Amino acid sequence: MTKWAKDLDLEWQPNPYRLDISLLTVVADTDPRPTRMAQMGGGENWLGCHLIAHMALHRWFSEKSRPVPRFLYLDQLTGVYYPPDSVQYGTEERAKVEAVYKWLFDALTESNNGFQLIIVDHANLDVPWFQAAIVEEWWGDGGLIPQSWIS
Repeated sequence: MTKWAKDLDLEWQPNPYRLDISLLTVVADTDPRPTRMAQMGGGENWLGCHLIAHMALHRWFSEKSRPVPRFLYLDQLTGVYYPPDSVQYGTEERAKVEAVYKWLFDALTESNNGFQLIIVDHANLDVPWFQAAIVEEWWGDGGLIPQSWIS
């Protein structure tokens, strides 16, 4: 988790990050005392904490052959980077969105042992690795619920 916190440039890195099972939260071991996720800043940092915790848990489950489904479903992952009524990113926000997706892509590629990540989001980055990862686009007539069912 510590390496991933650095990769995502989270607020309290390069301090060691860990999951505190007794409190069910991410903790950065800062001096003079540990800092819990709730005290680590805003939405962008919380998103990063949740992502590294999920990925660490799924990696651990897989390595220990635990009977946990090998998938994670994420909805509106990039909501912290833009207002709810807009899918237009500024330059800085777009770079951060791309960095989060690239980190997820690399983390899956690095140790994908049957783990599947399903993300439903408005983000549609114009970079080859992102476009290659899109399985389905549910816009307009290609919606999740076919128009014929509605009418």
